Amino acid sequence: MEFGDGYGTKIDMGGYSDYIVASPNGDCVLVGGLETYASDVVGQLRHCAARLLDLDDDEVGEPTEAQQTAVAEHLTTKLGKMDLDIEVYCMWLPKTGWLFMVGNEVLGGRTV
Repeated sequence: MEFGDGYGTKIDMGGYSDYIVASPNGDCVLVGGLETYASDVVGQLRHCAARLLDLDDDEVGEPTEAQQTAVAEHLTTKLGKMDLDIEVYCMWLPKTGWLFMVGNEVLGGRTV
């Protein structure tokens, strides 16, 4: 495993991983170490993955509609309750696409 420069982590098989966490003041989340609103998570994840992996944003696949909805609902609910205990694991691999998890629960299914 290789570590990145604040944009997440390069992982084996040409992939990317990161944790989405609450910002210190609780009004947004951190994606790749950058403050991001819940509605902008997908775009920011794709940008961070592309930058770390030296790809164009378009080369990093987009999460499914179900994944985007599940992640946005989870983050919006937590932030709305001022529950800063947010930790969503996200991973992208070229062959399998996106995966989002909270603990052992997969949010929105798998891309493939």
